[in-house]
Amino acid sequence: MVSHIKLFQPRLSASFFLPQYWLIWLVLLAIFVLAYMPKFVRYFIGNVLGRLYYIVYKKGRTVAMTNLRLCFPDQSADERNKMVRQCFYCYGQIVPLYAVLWFRSSRYITHMTRYIGLHHLQRAIDNGDNVILINAHMIGIDWCGVTLSQFIPSVSFINPVNNRLLDYLHTRYRTRYGGIVIDRNSGVMNLARALKVNPCYIASYDTSGDAQRAVFAPFFGTQFSTNSAIARLARLFQSIVIPVIPIIQPNGEGCHIHFGAPLQNFPSDDNRDNAVRINKAMEELIALAPEQYMWLARRFRVQPDGKSPYH
Repeated sequence: MVSHIKLFQPRLSASFFLPQYWLIWLVLLAIFVLAYMPKFVRYFIGNVLGRLYYIVYKKGRTVAMTNLRLCFPDQSADERNKMVRQCFYCYGQIVPLYAVLWFRSSRYITHMTRYIGLHHLQRAIDNGDNVILINAHMIGIDWCGVTLSQFIPSVSFINPVNNRLLDYLHTRYRTRYGGIVIDRNSGVMNLARALKVNPCYIASYDTSGDAQRAVFAPFFGTQFSTNSAIARLARLFQSIVIPVIPIIQPNGEGCHIHFGAPLQNFPSDDNRDNAVRINKAMEELIALAPEQYMWLARRFRVQPDGKSPYH
């Protein structure tokens, strides 16, 4: 059955050892060393990286502040400034986080991971249902897909980049514990074939950049161009939809993965109602650690009136 699926699986090539790739290998070596440092050292390095990122990325500070002003209008300027700083410090933890996911053992990662509400997912799998996990854009977004693949057969999309070595490395770590990775542009039928083998599709929950096809619904009180693909896929594959977020723990202590309750009677025939329900479910989980949401992205750049709040 797998042979009928168009997998995204770049192969290791001798050309990857040419001088044009040496810098990537040097960075990879540094990440490998970082992975085996004590937890408190990794956490300290992540904090330093986050603070440096805050200093040099002025545009990101502006975007994050705009997002927080839109979503949390009742916050004072000092409260928003504090959350922006916390968000940048969390971004700094991405490097040590990926170091662990790339190079540490399955046993080590399992020890660092705690699942809250996993019974929602397990019940659906045990009942033979297809499942769509809506994975919010939190700092630890990849922790969900990589770790869940250890014990639940899953499918996820990947966006290839213009670098064959990076594609190889990214795919290798995304599939190191199992799971299927397919090109985002490979089509719905390829996803359907993959779901016949691995019944759990891990979807990144994101905004739609197409105002004509987007469904606008409130997200933390601000109109959000919600991608309607989740509802369409849930209807097509008769899938149970479950929201999920990873929350990175302080001091390098690992990650807690929180599962929300499945969306009941979803999807409906009303696209906006579907978008409202998804956004509300994601809000409730993001509120557990709002500083870990990726506020540096221009989430609200597409608006019904065509006016971006980032100008």
